Amino acid sequence: MMQIPPPKSMMTAKVFVVSAVVIVLFQLCLMVVFAANNSPTVDEPIHLVGGVGYLKNHDFILNPESGIFPQALAALPNLNIKIPPPREMAAIHHSTILRRVLYPALSEAGIGSVFLKGRLAIGLLNIITGLMILFIAKRFFGRIPALCTFVLYAFFPLFLSNGTLTTADMAATFAFFASCAAYGALLRRITIMRLLAAAGASFLLCISKYSAVLLGLVVLIMILYMLIFRTRLKVALPFRTAKCGSAGRKLAAYALSLAAIVLIVWVAIWAVYFFRFSMYHDGASPTGKVVLQQYVGESFVQQAAGFAAEHRLLPEGFIYGFLYTYYFSRARWSFLNGEVSMNGFRSYFPQAFLMKTPPPIIAAILIGVIICIYSVRTRFGRLRMSCIMPFLVFSIVYLAAALGSHLNIGFRHLMPAFPGLFLICAAGFQQLRLSPKRMVRIIPPLLAVYCFMEAARTGSAQLSYFSPFYGGSREGFRHLVDSSFDWGQDFDRIKSGLEASGVATDGSDRVYIAYFGSNLLDMAPGFPFRIIMVPVCGQVDRKFYELTGGVYCVSATVLQGINVSSLGIPLPPSRETIEAYKRSFYTLLDRQAEMGDAIWNGLSEQERNKLLKDTYYFQLLRFEALRRVLVLAEPAFFIGDTILGYRLSDSDVKFILGEEYRR
Repeated sequence: MMQIPPPKSMMTAKVFVVSAVVIVLFQLCLMVVFAANNSPTVDEPIHLVGGVGYLKNHDFILNPESGIFPQALAALPNLNIKIPPPREMAAIHHSTILRRVLYPALSEAGIGSVFLKGRLAIGLLNIITGLMILFIAKRFFGRIPALCTFVLYAFFPLFLSNGTLTTADMAATFAFFASCAAYGALLRRITIMRLLAAAGASFLLCISKYSAVLLGLVVLIMILYMLIFRTRLKVALPFRTAKCGSAGRKLAAYALSLAAIVLIVWVAIWAVYFFRFSMYHDGASPTGKVVLQQYVGESFVQQAAGFAAEHRLLPEGFIYGFLYTYYFSRARWSFLNGEVSMNGFRSYFPQAFLMKTPPPIIAAILIGVIICIYSVRTRFGRLRMSCIMPFLVFSIVYLAAALGSHLNIGFRHLMPAFPGLFLICAAGFQQLRLSPKRMVRIIPPLLAVYCFMEAARTGSAQLSYFSPFYGGSREGFRHLVDSSFDWGQDFDRIKSGLEASGVATDGSDRVYIAYFGSNLLDMAPGFPFRIIMVPVCGQVDRKFYELTGGVYCVSATVLQGINVSSLGIPLPPSRETIEAYKRSFYTLLDRQAEMGDAIWNGLSEQERNKLLKDTYYFQLLRFEALRRVLVLAEPAFFIGDTILGYRLSDSDVKFILGEEYRR
């Protein structure tokens, strides 16, 4: 393929480098502000402590459904965290992991410093990915378009937030982008170094996120493109150099290269699992049956994974994680514009893109797409677009897969597609810079400045950012929740937020909290309050109480109904069902008033289990009746952007709950 040199730029190399350094420093400042001022989100503790378990105990049982690479990277600066040895971990039920392992371990090590270090470790991948975009854009489109594109990436709230969290999303984005770059180079010229680079990037992707399977389809499309449009393929190996002109010879060279890559990646995966099939360090693993029986279904994907597990073709932890991800991606609670679904929404990602992407980035992408479509009509334009073909193909494939997915729980799942979209922006900026009209040439810098100003204005609230065209962050809870908006990041602001809103935190004002997050309310110091259960996050109270008038602090995700997915019973429940649950609840409430901590004395295990189960459902149904009213009301105040405060009187609560949920 003919290489098209970028147009000459008036910007010198020195100015370009200095500008890039300044942008990175500002990006780093905003990343540190975000990392230091936001509480751990729902998924972060299990990722971070899972990485500690891997590095210290060579164990995979804490979080096998997430990739080893991001977990280990976040854990590297946090090896002072103390967790139980593998045999003790194996005996702990997964439902109590948060309470018995994660929170105590993180509290002892210092939650604030632990997550700051882990987040900055992941943030390095964010910066590296941005620099890769910068230099690829510079190579093909020139210095000024590259810098303007780099600003869009560096100050995109999606990457300033999720690109800094100790989760797998940034690692997957980096690995996908690196893989596209590596395969783009390999399919033009096969050398040992390029083959190893492609294998290394593929390996990092496989141990980052299980959506790595999409890379295979992208590579096949790229090979087809090369077979159709390329005249020659150069193979430069130490023992032989040749040029492949025929389709058959090129296909054979590609097939041998891919076979070598698959073999290298397969061995490397076994190596990071210490060439051990069992997820448990001592080999006493009960999870093999879980993999085969719980998650292996009738689909081809599940049957293939089950076959791999049965014949030990890959480590058990790797197979378990893949099956777990696949199983739960088919049906998951999601919310969009006031509607709830267990099967997702076709329009989820397009609408999330418009809501969560700053206007200058949307404008830049639209300009790039329009200019690219227009330019491919010419031979020069086609050659220019072919330079970034691997990234374009990947973005299209990934976006198509996202549109067909039922996993609509977060805008963050589009992160891997954005580097390719930013290169489209760079292509559009280059054409604008060639315009003879000065007003057209200044569009890229203006969009870059606008993007920076949006990020600076948002400050540490990057995760809850919402486009001003949708009312900004204060209106975000009406459109999206979960990791797109409310992922538990405002936990540390609860006390100060209450005090700023005139609520007494000395106990004179009764406060109820329904919090969506991994910070356990009942184990955190602070002020007197009552917990409203959020089973999804393990938020439960050990005491039983009536709901009365007071201040209700409700996370946006809880407000929109995530608790309903935990009920497991038909809604609305029958009056007889509610009465049965109600009797059990008030039986325990009366015993608590009479006996205090000796509430369970004299009860058999069967009686205790029945009372607890009925009481659990009663409390969830009781709050559901309250939630359906609160979601229609205007909040009295906000804590951060994601926790909504409501003031209710005793008469308000009595009226809402009625006789069904009160004596």
